[in-house]
Amino acid sequence: MDEQTKTTTYKTVNGLKLGRKRSAQPAPLHFKNYLIGSALPTPPATCDYTAAAMTSLNNIFLNDQLGDCVIAGAEHYLGVITGNAGNLFIPTNAQVIAEYGSIGGYNPNNPFSDQGCDMQTAMNYYVSTGFANNTKLTSWIAVDPTNQTELQLAIYLFEGLYFGMELPNAWLNADMPQASGFTWDVAGNPDPENGHCVTGVGYNANGIVIDTWGMLGTLTWAAIAEYASANSNGELYILISQGALNKTTNLAPNGFNWSQLVADFDALGGSITPVTPTTTATTISLASSVNPSNVGQATTLSSNVKPATGTAVPTGTVTFNTVSGVNATSTLDNTGQTSVNVSNLPQGSNVLTAAYSGDANFTGSISPALTQVVNPTIPPPTPTSVTVAFGVYELTITAISTDPTPVITPPSPITVTIGNQTLTITGTVISSGKTKDGHNGY
Repeated sequence: MDEQTKTTTYKTVNGLKLGRKRSAQPAPLHFKNYLIGSALPTPPATCDYTAAAMTSLNNIFLNDQLGDCVIAGAEHYLGVITGNAGNLFIPTNAQVIAEYGSIGGYNPNNPFSDQGCDMQTAMNYYVSTGFANNTKLTSWIAVDPTNQTELQLAIYLFEGLYFGMELPNAWLNADMPQASGFTWDVAGNPDPENGHCVTGVGYNANGIVIDTWGMLGTLTWAAIAEYASANSNGELYILISQGALNKTTNLAPNGFNWSQLVADFDALGGSITPVTPTTTATTISLASSVNPSNVGQATTLSSNVKPATGTAVPTGTVTFNTVSGVNATSTLDNTGQTSVNVSNLPQGSNVLTAAYSGDANFTGSISPALTQVVNPTIPPPTPTSVTVAFGVYELTITAISTDPTPVITPPSPITVTIGNQTLTITGTVISSGKTKDGHNGY
């Protein structure tokens, strides 16, 4: 079977896609281990972090086109923490695709490469490389899905939960969400083909408020215990990031000193303090030589990868990506620069990004999005003719011009202007008027 005709390994239901794979290893850290003997606060009865992040939470992040639910879930979490910190960030489609490519191996030129991905690979990527706005995870910790207080405390302190579950078929049939306000409760056995990732963004008496496919609903406490447990091949994590801190107050939105909270957790016996990276962060630029361009016109896309510190030059490759699926990869030269020529971008506004692969000494990075405008091809100008009669003689003048109306200026010398071309005819005017066939006569 041709690679392009194979199918994906996840389901598509009513135009919405799944795509979460099981993680290969058990979680190394558990939230409950940090709660023993601690003096953390009692969580409030309800908690809601949605208001400052609705623009992000309403975004499906291509999960109706790709099996990137793991990426979409992480982006919803990012929207919650940056929105509540007063610095809401929403990635472009091109940036989402670039992350899905780095985490799950997706290549827009090969539909079969859309195979979903697992959550631990994604979380490790966001720890080492970060999101498109350079926000990184500090760490991630597993949560007990059967302990309601622990779940509430996790959301209250860290603004979200990252769910991986194998959904029961009822949730994709009778209980399939059509709009915000849905409820998922226990509804039969989980189906291994229904791997999906959702984000918890608050809680109330009935359960945790989740976001999936750009819609908000409730996952009941019983359903969480049933489907997010390891016995059902589920997984549930706190994502910890300094991006949750308000830039002015340096506090989490619940008022707690987040940095002190991390230090408290460290004192309980574990460590979620960021490990000193062994690689240097990078930034990457993206520029176009011709913007706007016309259909079929070549333009040079160029990138320059620079280290955040030091003067060493990064090595590796840069992949230029577009949402329309036009992609090209080029190797960095000895100055950290590279470029590609493209002439096959479709008409319209094309959102482009450049993704640096990273190497043994430098972490990968993604450029800010660049919009390349491609206009329709300009048709060649059509010939315009005018005939000037001299008695019984006629002179026909043809010029290539986009101006269809010639201008004739009498008397002698006669000038004929077509577009931006002018012909001057010198002679003696004997008579003027119309010839028999209607031409201007002089």
